[in-house]
Amino acid sequence: MVDTYALACNACGRCCNSAPTLSLRELFRHRQRFVGALTIHRVPKRRIGERWLAGGRERVLDADDVAACDALADTLFHRVGGARGDWLALTLQGYDYPSLGRCPALAGDGRCSVHADKPSICGAVPLDPMLPDRLQPQVLAGRRAEAAWLGAQCIVDDARAADASFATPL
Repeated sequence: MVDTYALACNACGRCCNSAPTLSLRELFRHRQRFVGALTIHRVPKRRIGERWLAGGRERVLDADDVAACDALADTLFHRVGGARGDWLALTLQGYDYPSLGRCPALAGDGRCSVHADKPSICGAVPLDPMLPDRLQPQVLAGRRAEAAWLGAQCIVDDARAADASFATPL
């Protein structure tokens, strides 16, 4: 299985399955597109030996994986319950009806209408911003295997990305 991937967003809208998390500046910049909502959710602490499945492969988290997850969570979130506790994420969300199952910035043709000035979280997709870099290859392998991503052409193995014909013009 490939462990090295390249990303090339072509604004196809396949990854836009929910409203994005926004900074306050982004929310004001896109105020005509998104309704702002304050969201709060628990981010569980990863444990050594925890089994994590992505990309058709199971990974048992080791001490280095857990330490990397903890460092990222400590940077991004507020810890509750002391050093052994979980984290609390308090974020701004570009709210829309969850039943739509898509971002409110998608145009009628299903493509991103704010691609040129997209929120920073959108630039991280299809990576998982809640996981450290060391786990991202498995995230990408999982994304490539999901039906929603078929034909998206934004996640390719590193060798294929060197081909200039890979890039899809916007």
